[in-house]
Amino acid sequence: NDIVLMDAPSGLSYGLELAARMTQEILMVATPDDSSLRDAERTAAVLAAYEKPRPMLVVNRIQQRFVAEGLQYGPEVCAQLLDMRLAGVIPEDREAMRCTLRREVMHGAFPAMWALENLVERLDDMNVPLLPWHEEAGSMV
Repeated sequence: NDIVLMDAPSGLSYGLELAARMTQEILMVATPDDSSLRDAERTAAVLAAYEKPRPMLVVNRIQQRFVAEGLQYGPEVCAQLLDMRLAGVIPEDREAMRCTLRREVMHGAFPAMWALENLVERLDDMNVPLLPWHEEAGSMV
């Protein structure tokens, strides 16, 4: 079963229309802030016009301290606001950022990699539990 991984775009373009026509399942990636969630909702509305099922949600770059301060929404709140099933939660992670900035392939034992591995397992079987994403679980702040 093919899945399209779609970052919630700020501009709705022909690429979105093309992806909507060619897929059965969509995995929406959004950060836990108002503007990204609005973009995700607009994208989901376009997908609904193509009679596609509601996307599953991956919350990316979440930080527990920002959630605690009310600056970011928790992943469950994001899923509820968007009426999407929560597929994965990827914490903000300095090591992942270093790999990106160095243009290196991400590998190794760090929170974002564990979360990505968990996401892959969940896409195969949604009964696999989500990994904890908060600092006590090892996420970077």
